[in-house]
Amino acid sequence: MPSLDQVCTLIQTEVLGIMQANSVGLPPGQVGVGQPFGQSLSEILGQYQAQISIFPIPKAAQNRTSRKPHWVTSIDPPVTLTVQVLRNSNTWTLTFGGVAAGGYNIHTFPNGSRNDCYYQTQANDTLDSVATAVALSITNQSISGISASASGPVATVTGAPTMRCGIGGNCTMIAEMRRTMCPISVKVWAANAPIRNQIGALLENLLAPTYPSPMLTAPDLSYVWVRWAKPGWNDDSQSSYSLYVWEALLEAEYATVATTTGTAVESIPITGIDPNPIYTGGS
Repeated sequence: MPSLDQVCTLIQTEVLGIMQANSVGLPPGQVGVGQPFGQSLSEILGQYQAQISIFPIPKAAQNRTSRKPHWVTSIDPPVTLTVQVLRNSNTWTLTFGGVAAGGYNIHTFPNGSRNDCYYQTQANDTLDSVATAVALSITNQSISGISASASGPVATVTGAPTMRCGIGGNCTMIAEMRRTMCPISVKVWAANAPIRNQIGALLENLLAPTYPSPMLTAPDLSYVWVRWAKPGWNDDSQSSYSLYVWEALLEAEYATVATTTGTAVESIPITGIDPNPIYTGGS
């Protein structure tokens, strides 16, 4: 899960991008996470500039979990190894192509779904050695009436009533275990009203729309949903300290996620390769 500090950093990057895209002359160091130091803020205001601070309000956080965990792939695994399955009477040929690499899971079913003849490729495998290993995985199952052999990159299977072969790589899967909403304050400290109003209007115009709300990607590949709550002015600071303050309250929803390793398997019927992978894992 992203930490509150990481959530604030994502919003900091968003706010800094808005400032730079609209030619607001705020150096990156003046858009920060956390409350500003008094001395630094005094120096900035003395130069008739502004500071934007971004900080969470954890005591107002809420649990927004609404569903059971559901496993999904975060990154689809690349697969460079291919296979072509062809039938001639009661003989099947499995011709391997592409590039062999380690870590691919090959599932061969020569008898419906009752026998999974499994082989995981090794780093030093070639197309020829893959075909040999797949034939051996079928032979080792000792399925009545079915035999297998290999020559070059081709595995030949005799006596199988049906044939399926799948090749898949390992992938990272994530599931959302809990969802939390925490208010985030985006506060503008300015030396005068025009600067405050300019920055506040920009942030309100670009962060306030309820659709689409900014969907930010956290380091763990989960999403942080940022919604506009309300803006506000601090007239007490203005009258007491000649400090012009504008504040927006955002609601940041983020997930606590778990990760596991899954396997992507491409179903390969007689006619070729089904381009839609089936993902398994996360149990």
